[in-house]
Amino acid sequence: MSTEFELDGYLRPIYEKYVVVCNLLLSLILLSFHEYLNVPAFWAYLCVFFFVAYAIRRLRQALAIRAYQQGLTKIEPFKLSTDRLPHSSKRTWIGRGFEWTGKHTQRVYDSKKENIKKHYAPTALFTWIRNNELKIEVGESSNWLRAKVANITSRYKWGPFANPWSPLPPVGGMSVFHAVGMEDETDQHMGLDERNGHMAVIGTTRVGKSRLLEILVTQDLERNDGIVAVFDPKGDQELLARMWAEAKRCGRDDEFYIFSLGATKISCKYNAVANFSRIASIAGRISDELPGGGNSSAFKDFAWRFLLLTTNALIQMGEKPTFTSIKKYIEDLEPLFLRLAKFELDREYPQWRDEFRDLSKPKMKKNAKGELVEVKLKAGSLSGRGHETIILDKILTDFYERNPHKINAILESLRVSMKTDQGYYGKITASLLPLLQKLTSGNVASIISPDYGDVKDNRPMITWSKLIQRKAVLYAGFDAMTDAVVADSVGSQFFSDFVSSVSGEVYKHGVNKGLPDARNNEVIPLWIHMDEFQSLIRGGDSILSILNRSAGSGGRVTAYMQSTTDVEEAMGDKAKAQVVLSNFNSIIMLRTSTEESAKYLTNKVAEVDVYALQVKGSVSDTGKVLKDDGAGDNDHELFKTSFSAGVVKEGREPLITPSMIMSLPKGQAFAFLNGARLVKLRFPLLDDSKGFEVADSEQVYDEIMRKYRLGPYTGRN
Repeated sequence: MSTEFELDGYLRPIYEKYVVVCNLLLSLILLSFHEYLNVPAFWAYLCVFFFVAYAIRRLRQALAIRAYQQGLTKIEPFKLSTDRLPHSSKRTWIGRGFEWTGKHTQRVYDSKKENIKKHYAPTALFTWIRNNELKIEVGESSNWLRAKVANITSRYKWGPFANPWSPLPPVGGMSVFHAVGMEDETDQHMGLDERNGHMAVIGTTRVGKSRLLEILVTQDLERNDGIVAVFDPKGDQELLARMWAEAKRCGRDDEFYIFSLGATKISCKYNAVANFSRIASIAGRISDELPGGGNSSAFKDFAWRFLLLTTNALIQMGEKPTFTSIKKYIEDLEPLFLRLAKFELDREYPQWRDEFRDLSKPKMKKNAKGELVEVKLKAGSLSGRGHETIILDKILTDFYERNPHKINAILESLRVSMKTDQGYYGKITASLLPLLQKLTSGNVASIISPDYGDVKDNRPMITWSKLIQRKAVLYAGFDAMTDAVVADSVGSQFFSDFVSSVSGEVYKHGVNKGLPDARNNEVIPLWIHMDEFQSLIRGGDSILSILNRSAGSGGRVTAYMQSTTDVEEAMGDKAKAQVVLSNFNSIIMLRTSTEESAKYLTNKVAEVDVYALQVKGSVSDTGKVLKDDGAGDNDHELFKTSFSAGVVKEGREPLITPSMIMSLPKGQAFAFLNGARLVKLRFPLLDDSKGFEVADSEQVYDEIMRKYRLGPYTGRN
């Protein structure tokens, strides 16, 4: 097998430069002295042509090797303005890079050898320049000449020219992993059908996840083929400003909506418990936020029962449940019982009011002493409840005895609950009320538990159905740094609502259910981006349904997380976490800080052959003296034999290893797309498009408030 074929030999001294110098010298000699060398001019010029051509060929090879060696320690970042991002109706641009093969694994393997590093390590001059800059910066040296040199060498450019000794880009990591394929670098894309299988973006903090999110969201906005929804637990103002600028550039600002727990003045209103396909799902959305392990499981089940009872009663009376109304009646069921009892009796027994007046009148009778005393209704198990409640309970009891076929199951369940010991009831709802209290306190209540009767509130009301039918753009920020409990709860309820009231309906009836000429098979893409994925799925199982089943209704989820262990912690169960992670058909992995997270990708790729060249040599004595020079004369030299050989050793290595992923520079990643292609990527720094610059948050808020016709912006809350 040819060694030259197996090892490309880029990590070595650049011998080609000597060939270039020799050929150019020969060319100069022939041009200048061909007459003295008795070489005809024609042949001299012909030789010069071939010498120069050969020198150019070798020069190109030398420059390629030099560029390769320099790139192992330094790769210049690249920039793109958002209007120049490649976009397509069939593909998503994911950066520049190359498909990773065994050739690149071999090059990385070679670069790690200690005897090879000298060929690409920073020069002594480069090291002195950096040390000089450091000494000037920390005040160890005050020499004016050194300071002047440091000022010049610390610049990345000298006017229009690049600084050959410029500082390394502040991206950390090892640039080796991209340099080994730099000559193969091209624009990399993934088909939109590949995103149908969902995608995970994994990387530790501050390594480029948010920039990649902006790149993907910008292209999703540009296509204008469906809803674009970004869920951000932190409430990143830069991300919001970028989305607003790009929505304006793409002409989608009219359908741009903000839901923000940290900026309620500009936030749309969203009632997570108002839309449902089954009433029981409302109770589940709230009770899922309660702890469910050990003894807490029983209290969670009781809480679910009372939540279901409350929402059933409200819906039967024609009211949309809100967190405020649910909290009000969970704290005290008696007012709800009175309302529902009167509502039901008005419908089934209009004469109840006459009976109520009769029962309300004091009934007098003589006691054993002949005194008139009032006869009160027996409270029984309703002891401690109001007089009106006791009377209505008696009326209902008598009515249902006469008309058993008209018994209302919801009202009967409420009557039974009313007879529960109030102290016991307080204990079993003790874990539920603090959550409801947080969800209905302060300005947050006005957007997640809206007052439908407030005609002065012009903030838009959003629902999943409305967003989908309008192909809207949604930014949802949950302000987790202020209150993580509320942020996690509202975030997970967004997705519970999506599963229960949207995903199934779209799958069965299409996106335009209820509209004229709607077709059942009409589905549009739902581009869903979940930043800080682990915070959005905490305590809920709705994400499993979204990942498993939403593709049929158009859902394309891109989840951004710091590590795979975060998912396990959020789900509270390793098996569930594995189910979640197994639903991502494509993975883009930036630098991670844990080996376990890196193995989530490396365990999916194959092993390849790698080769090492080992040179062997030996010299041995033959034991024979020189022929005819006096055999046995010890003063004569002996014959010797020498042996040398190059041995190619072969081994097996993974295409990429966890340590490689943990050493990636910022803005670089490995991507495993659709279970087939392993790609090495780097991402650009985004520049603003001319005329659509990213504004500060105050200006963004002001523009959005004017868009909603709420007047000028005067403060967040």
